[in-house]
Amino acid sequence: MKKIKVIMINPFDESVSEVEIESGLESICETMQCRLIDIRYLGGEVDLIMDDEGRLKDNRWFILGGEPYAGICLLTSTDDDGCTTSTNKTSNEIFKLVEFKEEGYAEEPFMEFRPL
Repeated sequence: MKKIKVIMINPFDESVSEVEIESGLESICETMQCRLIDIRYLGGEVDLIMDDEGRLKDNRWFILGGEPYAGICLLTSTDDDGCTTSTNKTSNEIFKLVEFKEEGYAEEPFMEFRPL
C-alpha cells in the first residue's frame, strides 16, 4: 500500500496537521477512529473524507467552507484513476479556514429528498 500525505482536522484537540498514512480504507478508518466514511469533493482538487456516522455520535464539530462537520476528517486529493492521493494543501492554509465549535455544540441530522 502506498503512503500519502493528508491534512487531518481534529476537533477534539482543535488541531490541523499533516500526517502520512497508507492510502487504504483500513488505514483511513483507523486514523479517523471510525467505521464508515464518506467522501465529499470540495473543489480545487481537494476531497474531504468524513465519518459517515459523525453526526449521529457524541462528537466535536468544526466549520469548513460554511459547512458543519463532526469528528476527525481528512483532506486528500484524487488521482486520474479515482484513487485517493496526497493533498497539495498545507496544514497552515487549512487551519485559517477552520472554525472549531465549543464542546456541546451539535446539529440535528436530517435527510432531504429532492425531485430530479
